[in-house]
Amino acid sequence: MLDMNNKKIISVFSLCMLFISCKERTQVCDVDVLHISTEKSCMKESKDIVKDWNIIELENVPEAVIPEIRDMAIVDNKIYCFSSSLGGYVVVFDMDGKFLFKIDHRGKAQNEWIELSSFFVNRKEKFMLLTDCRSKKILKYDLEGRYIKSYVIGENALMEVAMNDGLLYSVTSLLPSGGHIDGSNDFKVHIYNEKGELLKKEIETQYNDLGVVQVRNWNEITMSYDGSMYYAPLLSEYVYEIKKDTVRPYLKYNYKGKYQLMSADEMQKVRDDGELIWGTGGKTFYTSEFIDSPDYIYRRMGYTEAFDVFYDKEDGQTVITQFDAPYLSEDGISRQILYPAPLIYEDGRYYAPFLTTVFDLPDSFIKDDMPDILKPYMDRYRNGELNALIFTYKIAL
Repeated sequence: MLDMNNKKIISVFSLCMLFISCKERTQVCDVDVLHISTEKSCMKESKDIVKDWNIIELENVPEAVIPEIRDMAIVDNKIYCFSSSLGGYVVVFDMDGKFLFKIDHRGKAQNEWIELSSFFVNRKEKFMLLTDCRSKKILKYDLEGRYIKSYVIGENALMEVAMNDGLLYSVTSLLPSGGHIDGSNDFKVHIYNEKGELLKKEIETQYNDLGVVQVRNWNEITMSYDGSMYYAPLLSEYVYEIKKDTVRPYLKYNYKGKYQLMSADEMQKVRDDGELIWGTGGKTFYTSEFIDSPDYIYRRMGYTEAFDVFYDKEDGQTVITQFDAPYLSEDGISRQILYPAPLIYEDGRYYAPFLTTVFDLPDSFIKDDMPDILKPYMDRYRNGELNALIFTYKIAL
């Protein structure tokens, strides 16, 4: 039989173990996580790994005009392009770029929205979700543009929502304006049923060295080519897999960079007078641009340490390619402008929207380095004759 002193020792030990285990709960478990290292990676130029490169020009009719493709999806040989301009809308094209129809219902009715903050397509169940961050409403449409229903889940800062197998996933990591990390949320993903009832919270918020983030959390949850769901949080070295009501680590990158961003004043200076100061300071973070394909895993690093990381699933090789940073670097456009970040993988090919506002840059900045293949498009853009472009290619490391 234990004496009183031994009981006290055991009680204190148990309390300490409970405290330690609670502290450890905030750590991400790395068991069974694929680690992708850049330490022994090889550098290659994008042109050396891109094969069968092509351009899809989207039809230029008034209903189809889309100045910037914020997100996109391909299902059943239709290209769904989401724009956040003018409150947000979706334009649908065939695989040759011919305009099919537009989903644009702004207003206060049940099937309408005020301002869309995200777009998600479920390729398995054949529907899309449109998130209205102003009215805090989630609208569900079929892929022919017909309204199905809407959901209200009570989030204070509703920004991005995905849905699969009857569960709604809300990303809560950033505020909708100002770009500050939202300290009011202890968890990054909230999981709801179709009645809007909160079922579970996943992925405890872990703050890094960044106090202010000058970007929104676009497209953090994606559905892969095979119907798998992934969550690639902005800034995080982790990518998570979503299965039912569980969000677990899927892979982890080891590159930290200098974890610095521009100050708000520096960012405003770039916007105001176009001074190209992106080439200094090592301002680097993980973006939410992530693709899992049968052969490769892709993720992009952002800002001036601007590179893409490709991981070969078969041989474990990691390949890094450079790309043009925002405002295309201090030295003007390079050939890397032909390889914008792909948003989706479909049937062996990657698809990447091209930012045609590049053509608005001064001639003195682009005339010497603009790739010849883009010059006719630049002329047509400046004459008001061009809609959007999508680049498509295969990858072979």
